[in-house]
Amino acid sequence: MANQGVENWTFHNSVTTTGSGKELNVTNITNVNFEISGTATSSTCIFEGKSVDDGSFYPIQCVNLTTSSLANQTTSKGELWQIDCTGLVSFRVRISVISGGNLTIKGRGVR
Repeated sequence: MANQGVENWTFHNSVTTTGSGKELNVTNITNVNFEISGTATSSTCIFEGKSVDDGSFYPIQCVNLTTSSLANQTTSKGELWQIDCTGLVSFRVRISVISGGNLTIKGRGVR
C-alpha cells in the first residue's frame, strides 16, 4: 500500500553521451521529483515537457528543492528537483552536454 500512486522512473542510466532519454507519460501524475547523479565532470541537463501527444518538447521550469530556485536546466549534480505536471502529457530530462564520466537521472512520479 505504501507505493500506491507512485511511479519510479529512470530517465538515463549511467549514460556517457548526450540524448533525450526516456520520456515519462505524466497524464495522470501531479508532480515528479528527480535527482541527477554520476561521475561526469561537465554536464548540462535540460528539463522539457510537452502538452499534446504529437507536440514538441519545450524547456520547463522546475524547482530545485535544495535551494528553492527555479530553472529549466542545471549543470550540477547531487540536487533534488521537482516539476508540477499539471497540463503536461510528457516530461523528460535531456542531456545536452556531457564529458568526463556518466550521468544517471532517476525520478518518482506521484498520482
